Amino acid sequence: MLDLIDLPAFSPVAANTTVTLNIPVGPTYGKIVLERGGTAFDAEGMTEIRLKFGSTVVRTYRARTGGHELDDVNAFYGRPAVAGSSTIFFAKPELEHLGLEKLLALGTGDLNAVTLEIDIGAATAPTLEAYAEIIGTNEPVGLFEHVYRFPVSSSVAGKVEYPDLPREAYTALHLMKDNAADAGIQSVEVELDRVKRYTATRARGELVQGQRGRSPVTGYYQHVDFIPDGNIYEAMR
Repeated sequence: MLDLIDLPAFSPVAANTTVTLNIPVGPTYGKIVLERGGTAFDAEGMTEIRLKFGSTVVRTYRARTGGHELDDVNAFYGRPAVAGSSTIFFAKPELEHLGLEKLLALGTGDLNAVTLEIDIGAATAPTLEAYAEIIGTNEPVGLFEHVYRFPVSSSVAGKVEYPDLPREAYTALHLMKDNAADAGIQSVEVELDRVKRYTATRARGELVQGQRGRSPVTGYYQHVDFIPDGNIYEAMR
């Protein structure tokens, strides 16, 4: 069965501070849910979320104007959401069957420390709690989905190249611009060893993604989904 447990308390929660949660090691986590409360504390108030194995940051999510990258990514995959909460998914419910979904769960059996750090910005009397879905125990990290950031800047319109992505297996690229009002990203090309693997305008990409059950977050993003059929073994690598 799936166990649903409360996680330990965060360090004292207040506006304009960094709060820390020490995640117990041993369990295998399917997801961690963050529940916000207080007079005024929305997702935008979590200015940055960092998941760490020991001292190494393995996932980073940042707030944007009027929202949060964590919620945006969940919305793209059609994962249900509830006001006042944000969910960090490890197991991916959109994969084609339960075996693949659990393959990416966070096993902590071989880790010494797992920490969640959250920078809280503007908020009034904020509260923050977390609970987790447990789907196993004493399993190693194994296959784990990292979330990396690759900043790119350009002061002019036109083609912008990013030639130095690390050679990893990629399930998706979520290309985000700073301002939803700008014209932003109109098309994307992805090459691997000089072979084009993905070429799409915004409209083409969103059409194909919608046909596969995705919900592109328009305005800020251009999404590139490398496993639209839910098979993790087809990730770009």
